[in-house]
Amino acid sequence: MGVASGALGIQKAQAQQPANVPLAVLGLEATDGAPSSVANTITDALRQKVANAKGWKLVPGKDIMEVKLVFSCPDEAPSCMAQAAKSLGAEKLIFGSVKRAADGYLVTLKMLDASKARVDAWVAEQIARTQATGPAIRGPVQKWFSTLTGAGASGTIRVTSDVVGASVLLDGLPVGVTMDEPLELGGIATGRHEVVVSKPGYEPVRRDVDVVGGEVVSLTAPLDAVAPVAAPPPVGGEALGTAETVPAEEGDGTGMKIATWSTLGAGALALALGVKFSLDVRQADSDLDPLRRFPCEPTSTVKDCNEAGERVGGLSPAESDEAQRILDDAQGLRALQWVFYGASAALLGTGLYLYFKTYASPDDPDGGDLALAKRIRMAPVLTPGGGGVSARLSF
Repeated sequence: MGVASGALGIQKAQAQQPANVPLAVLGLEATDGAPSSVANTITDALRQKVANAKGWKLVPGKDIMEVKLVFSCPDEAPSCMAQAAKSLGAEKLIFGSVKRAADGYLVTLKMLDASKARVDAWVAEQIARTQATGPAIRGPVQKWFSTLTGAGASGTIRVTSDVVGASVLLDGLPVGVTMDEPLELGGIATGRHEVVVSKPGYEPVRRDVDVVGGEVVSLTAPLDAVAPVAAPPPVGGEALGTAETVPAEEGDGTGMKIATWSTLGAGALALALGVKFSLDVRQADSDLDPLRRFPCEPTSTVKDCNEAGERVGGLSPAESDEAQRILDDAQGLRALQWVFYGASAALLGTGLYLYFKTYASPDDPDGGDLALAKRIRMAPVLTPGGGGVSARLSF
């Protein structure tokens, strides 16, 4: 038995670029309570790395919030960010954010190809607070830059297990569940990673894996069932003897049915909330339209016209504050939108899995492994980039 395939939050790095490629690094955005000093420290370290890297030419960059406001890119759309990169004279653009995590900071970086208007690679990694300093941040920055530019080769982790339905985590992030085929995780950055395979009723397996570029590391994770708790000794004058195991009565599957419909209902609610926040994001974008400014003349660098081409002058301080407030609100709404979309995918996938286990066989009200339930294996897959359902049908 093995593991169903999953996806990682690190995309495969792009190919090595030719010499002297103009690259700009925008000032990272500090969100969710992260200090701006941490964002500035990482930005400076990235720019220094680009300046000293062979094959790259550092061009002056700006703060990402200024770019998003000037070029009307509240959602960091690749086509819009590509225009910003071209205005800076850069063929490639690195931008991202820093947000406060439980015991450190979560750093997200993206590499944009301005000519193709697309994100070629991205990386998201949590660092400790002690790493968010000048000397300590150099190591993580080196690894991130290698991943984004393709300077460092990546490896593959192959995981197998003897239990179906166990969750697989890589560095604390869920990447799949055990099924019939091995799980091959490609595009893994070189270095040490932690793999955890677990399932209720079994002892979890934790392994540290050293990934080498261009190589496949195989990991076998046999799960041992947890021993049942022994019955307490008899009280009173009864003679002591061997405890007799009383088989549990078979139920009518009510618990599974309640779990099935509760999970499906929660998934539908999460989907509805995702749609609601999507509509809120669209409304915020509409509210921002009156505050957008564009050059009145094609050759002008002064932006004092609205979308209709009417000369209305630049933004007042109050209008600039209002535009910034709308941008901040839209960013929060957008994050909630994808959180609920991801939750709905996981919940609905789990609900479908429970549905087939509960209702597939009319001869087994408890949802056993008979009939269709035995031939269909379905399981949810939750990854840093989204969620879904994996299925396998045996004939």
